Amino acid sequence: MKYRILVDESISQKQLYIVLKFIGKNKFNNKNIEKIGEMYPGIPDIEIIKHLMNNSTIFITSDRAMHNRMLKSNFFSCYINPQYQVTKKCLKEIKIKNNRISKTTLSKSYEVKIPNFHSELLPDSAKQIKKYNTKRRRIRNYFDGIQNIAEINVTLSKIDFAKETIIGFRIKLFSKSGISALDGSEVYIKDKLTKDCFALFGYVLVELNLLLLTQIKLNIYFDSAFINNPTEKLENKSFLKLYNLLKLDFSEINLIPISKGEKTEKLRMKLKSLSKNDVGNEILSRNIETYLTELSIHED
Repeated sequence: MKYRILVDESISQKQLYIVLKFIGKNKFNNKNIEKIGEMYPGIPDIEIIKHLMNNSTIFITSDRAMHNRMLKSNFFSCYINPQYQVTKKCLKEIKIKNNRISKTTLSKSYEVKIPNFHSELLPDSAKQIKKYNTKRRRIRNYFDGIQNIAEINVTLSKIDFAKETIIGFRIKLFSKSGISALDGSEVYIKDKLTKDCFALFGYVLVELNLLLLTQIKLNIYFDSAFINNPTEKLENKSFLKLYNLLKLDFSEINLIPISKGEKTEKLRMKLKSLSKNDVGNEILSRNIETYLTELSIHED
């Protein structure tokens, strides 16, 4: 029996070659190799399972959860890890959610609209770009598509020490269909000392831009004990310009001051801990002014 080979978007050419060798040439021919990223850009995992798989298809992936999800759905999947080891067995250490098999129609493309200035905001590091790709896929697959996210809540705080600031924010995503909310990401950034609230809000919008989480209602709950109220006079109009430029991609943004609450207290404690010891290199070193340069924003 000749199988159709379906290749996940996470697979490199080298990985594909190794897996095909593992499968055996007698089980496929080159005309039956199809790449998902070229056929259906941005398609959620559940849509692949519902519409593209059958008993004569072999799925190739480097995504552990997707591999297990395929096997749970009684399909043939091959997983390859970063060390180029291949298996068709279930990965015991990976837990997956139950598949929500609702009736849908296969779309030609599932690509999310790329927000303005996305390419200018991308990090230079290939490793960082890959991390964003992984985060986007995790979020997309949890909700079975970005279009199923109802709104985003961000809790934001900071801590100042010496001549630097550590900014921290946590992103929580809520569904339109009633499934549990998802803790989307925790971000900690070290920058030079800044008291400008719109520089901090700007960092939040940059992160959501990179995650392609725009066109969605956004609530930013900022720690008013340490972050200036946005109605106060600004010292640097450039940060306000950056914020206003990036917010055009969002359907709605609410800036909500808070001074207490469990989430805010936990964030403060985390920032205090990081200011003493950055265990695991959680803090990203960035400079908000780099984005001003990239977007040609200048203070009047």
